Amino acid sequence: NTVSEGEKNMSKNSLITILVMVMSYNANGKTWVVDQSGSGDYSTITDAVTIATSGDTIDVRAGTYVEGVSVNGKTLVITGFGSSSTTIYNSSFAVSVGESSVGALTISGFKIMSTSNNALYVYRSGSQLVAKQCVLESSSSSSGSSAAVEVLYGSEAQFYNCVFQNSDYGVWASSEGTVVDVINCIIYNNDVGVQVGYGGNYDGTINIQNSIFH
Repeated sequence: NTVSEGEKNMSKNSLITILVMVMSYNANGKTWVVDQSGSGDYSTITDAVTIATSGDTIDVRAGTYVEGVSVNGKTLVITGFGSSSTTIYNSSFAVSVGESSVGALTISGFKIMSTSNNALYVYRSGSQLVAKQCVLESSSSSSGSSAAVEVLYGSEAQFYNCVFQNSDYGVWASSEGTVVDVINCIIYNNDVGVQVGYGGNYDGTINIQNSIFH
């Protein structure tokens, strides 16, 4: 069969339309500002996460945010003003991804702390996390099983230029199919720096590159 010039042009125009739609989706993601002083769109990160839709960015001004931030069913970017000035602090999980439905999060520029549980928790198969320039810490729990980061149930996480410190476990991949990449990081003053598996299941994977253990 011979394809006419009109059909060729139609296919080309269709491709261009699809590309423009994809580019528009990426470009039109909204940025929400979180500021405890009330000068932003919201004063808590959780309120911004609730209203945001996939593709949005949440800019968090300096401060200590006492809350648990949970990302489910959407893909978000959350940026802080640096780990020395922007903290997410909670008695349970400080940040979780995919707890109730598959989610994806890129987070940077925070200190993330829990006083009794995992500071950062990636839960559901298909969920993804990228963390950059964060300090992650979970105070040792009475059960001895709190982690700066726990990734499980086949989810995936990548950490760049992060610090995992002062926890029962620094980095914990606790389930089959779970993959964690640790790149240019510091793993400091944890009871166990890196843990793969739990209860006889040792099928998780942690890839470590150019990182320091103390």
